[in-house]
Amino acid sequence: MKIAVKKMKVPEYFLSVAGSYEPLLSRLEPSMQKARMKVLPQIYAGKALYFTSLAFVISFAYVLVMGIFLRLGILQSVFLSISTAIIVSAITVSGFLLYPRSIASSKKKNVETNLPFAALHMRALAGSGVPPQDVFRVLAESDEYGEVAEESRRIYRNMEVFGMDLITAVREAAKETPSDEMRQFLNGIAATISSGGDLQEYMRIASERSMTNYKLKREKWLSTLSTYADFYIGVLIAAPLFFVSILSMLAVIGGSFAGLSIPAAMYIGIYAVLPALNIAFLLFVHYTQPAV
Repeated sequence: MKIAVKKMKVPEYFLSVAGSYEPLLSRLEPSMQKARMKVLPQIYAGKALYFTSLAFVISFAYVLVMGIFLRLGILQSVFLSISTAIIVSAITVSGFLLYPRSIASSKKKNVETNLPFAALHMRALAGSGVPPQDVFRVLAESDEYGEVAEESRRIYRNMEVFGMDLITAVREAAKETPSDEMRQFLNGIAATISSGGDLQEYMRIASERSMTNYKLKREKWLSTLSTYADFYIGVLIAAPLFFVSILSMLAVIGGSFAGLSIPAAMYIGIYAVLPALNIAFLLFVHYTQPAV
C-alpha cells in the first residue's frame, strides 16, 4: 500500500493549491524535519489534499448509492452521504497531519532510550584517546543504538560527504533531532570542543546524567503501572463480576436492562464489552510505556 501511494502521481492542481497555503506548510515542516521524511512539505501537503478529496468523493458516492439501494429517501440519503463524507475526510486529513508527528515521537522515544548507553560508549571511546570525529564514526557503524546511531551516521556523513567541520555537523544534527535530550547532549559536545574543554569529562557528566534520567523514567513508569494495575482490578475484574451477579439476580426476578432482555445484556457484556475494554486497556498500556 505504501509503495502504491509513493508511486501515485499527484495532479499539479493539488500541489499548487497546497503550496499556496502557507499556514499548512509551516505547520508540517517542523514535524516532517524531525521525522526525517524524505519528501518536500508542499508535495506531502498536496498528497494530503488529493487523498482527502478522493476520500470525500468515494465515501459520498458509496453512501449515496447504498442509501438509494436501501430506499432511505433522496434527502435522507444525501444528508447521510454528506455527513459520512465529511467525517471520512476529517479522519483522512487528520491522519496525514498526525503521521509526521507520530514518526517524530517514535524517533524521539528511540533516541532517549538508547542515548544513556550510547553516551557510555562514547565516554569510553573519548577516554581511550579516540578523536571526536572517530567517536561518531564508531557509533555510526554500530547497530546497537537505534536512532542515536542514525544521528551519528548523519553527523559523519555531513563531515565526509559535505565537507562540514565537526562542530558545524554536530550543531546541524542538534537542530533537527526530535529529542530535546539529544539536542542538549550534542550542543554540549559542540560547545566543549569549540571552547577547548575536556571532552572526556563532559562525556562522563553527560552519560551519568543521562543514565540517571533513564532510571528515573523507569521507576516512574513502574509506579504508574502499579496504579494501572489497581484500576484494572477494580474496573475490569471486580466491576464485571458485580455486574454479572446483579444481572443473574434480575434474570430470576424478570425484567430488562437498557431495553434488552437480561440474557442478551449478559451475552453482550461478557462477549463484546468486556473483551473490548480489555483490548483497549492493553493498547493503552502498550503505547504509553517507555521503550526498553
